[in-house]
Amino acid sequence: MSLETYQDFTNSYLLSIFSALVFYGNNRWILPRFVPKNARHSKKSEWEWINIANSLIHSFITGMWALFCFWQVPDMRQDLISTYSFSAHMCMCLSNGYFIYDFIDMANHWEEGGFEILFHHIVVLIGYTVPLSSLKYMGITLVGLLIEVNSIFLHLRTLMKLAKADTKSISYHVNNVVNLGTFVLFRILTLGWMTRWVVLNREHKDMTKTAFYIASALCSIIMVMNVVLLHRILADDFKTNKKQPQINNKQTSHAKIQ
Repeated sequence: MSLETYQDFTNSYLLSIFSALVFYGNNRWILPRFVPKNARHSKKSEWEWINIANSLIHSFITGMWALFCFWQVPDMRQDLISTYSFSAHMCMCLSNGYFIYDFIDMANHWEEGGFEILFHHIVVLIGYTVPLSSLKYMGITLVGLLIEVNSIFLHLRTLMKLAKADTKSISYHVNNVVNLGTFVLFRILTLGWMTRWVVLNREHKDMTKTAFYIASALCSIIMVMNVVLLHRILADDFKTNKKQPQINNKQTSHAKIQ
């Protein structure tokens, strides 16, 4: 590792640690004030609401920020590897810090079924190391962060369930429809487009074999997780003659291929 790469890596992770501390403070001192009464019936449900609310904030900020970055730097849409953007760099540091904090929070509240989420977070954190140390592959990372646009509605869905909202209400059904639409657009089609771009540009001057294999593996893993999550959503929200849907703790893979 060159001195310049080491400095980039160090600066990126100092910012990431600061971001993690901000999300910790938000989780510890701010969000507990807003937990609805229906989610206060147990420590577990209260923690779940706070954790998902924190995730919603991350999804809204990074999803909108990623869209802005692609608008701000059009060249990044053409070259997902070499194009650099300071704004995109800051967005990744913020997101990386969130995943560091959320991994620790999830591990401290381990329960059956939590391995899937922890595994997803490990995949994301590994994926972040390349762009944050080399300042390349930022476009690929930003495409992954576009998935957070869908996560906004996915988290809203979970928060409404935790607050025991009426699942027959118009607001709940509208959110479900928008959730499904953005899921297909940002988690399936967008990720599929990025996978195709990576394959077609595997001879790019800045695309090393290692980076190509990592990107291909991450795309495959996240796509599989997205398909599984889509099946759960369809079974839970759109199956006819279904019973009252049950809460699947943090039923979001945050699927952000980084």
